[in-house]
Parts: sequence; structure tokens; C-alpha cells
Amino acid sequence: MSITQLDRKAVELEIAELMVLLGVEKTRKLLNLPRRVSVDSVEQHRQWQDSLDKEEFLDSVFGKGSQK
Repeated sequence: MSITQLDRKAVELEIAELMVLLGVEKTRKLLNLPRRVSVDSVEQHRQWQDSLDKEEFLDSVFGKGSQK
């Protein structure tokens, strides 16, 4: 059995278990919840950098007054 087939079987079993626990309608609602859009890691890093205060960041890493 390939990894893809194994993954598919695992998902099928999880869905079947959810249907037993939650019922068909609640399982359908759960599976149709909107998914979070992931941000490209480079873009996420740029956003993080833009939000930083340079002096505060350097002080937290190297200690007060280290950039002088």
C-alpha cells in the first residue's frame, strides 16, 4: 500500500469515526468550516520585521545599550 493510499484510508476512517460521534450533519459542517489562509513564510517574516521596534528588539537580544 502506497503512502497516498494509506493517507486516504486514514482520512476515511477519521471521517467515519466523526460521523459515528457527531452524526452526518455535524460532521459535514465541521469539514466545511473555512480554512485559514496561510501566508507565505517569507511574507510572514517581513510582516514580523515590519512590526519590530529595532532598539527594543536589539535590547531584548543583546541587553540594554548594546547597539551603541
